[in-house]
Amino acid sequence: MPLTPVIGPARSVLLAAVLTTAALVLTGCIGGDSPVGAVGVHLDDGGRVVAVVASCGERVEQVELVRLDEDDVEAEDRTVGRWTTDEGAAELVLADPGAGWTVDTDAGTLDPDALYDLGAGYVDTDRGTTDVQFRPRDLAGLQPGQVLTRQQEVMTVDGLSEWACEDV
Repeated sequence: MPLTPVIGPARSVLLAAVLTTAALVLTGCIGGDSPVGAVGVHLDDGGRVVAVVASCGERVEQVELVRLDEDDVEAEDRTVGRWTTDEGAAELVLADPGAGWTVDTDAGTLDPDALYDLGAGYVDTDRGTTDVQFRPRDLAGLQPGQVLTRQQEVMTVDGLSEWACEDV
């Protein structure tokens, strides 16, 4: 006759409480601030900057473009463009957003030598994608189907989607 451990009612309640607490702690560590994808950037055939948003199971609501001040790292960086969407579109031509996008702040003409930071996320939270920093002049060397990503890495659009979601 095999021996089967018997767990009494008090131990069952205690075990359930410990497991519930552990689950809540682990849930808080895994997703709250983790990126929900990544953003890449390239030029279209007309030479316009295009944001490519690779989200991982969640639709982003906003794309934001910030001009970075390289001379004064203490200076507050200036948001020069902001677009919102209800459709979770994957591409955004900054100069001509098209259907599904609302221009909240028009970026105007980008300085080809300036350093910009482009990211996507949600209107009412700080959660977002991994950003990309770029100079518009650096995008001219990309081949069709390629995007520039975080840390100046070049990859395909399909590669961006795979890379953005590999740790999610």
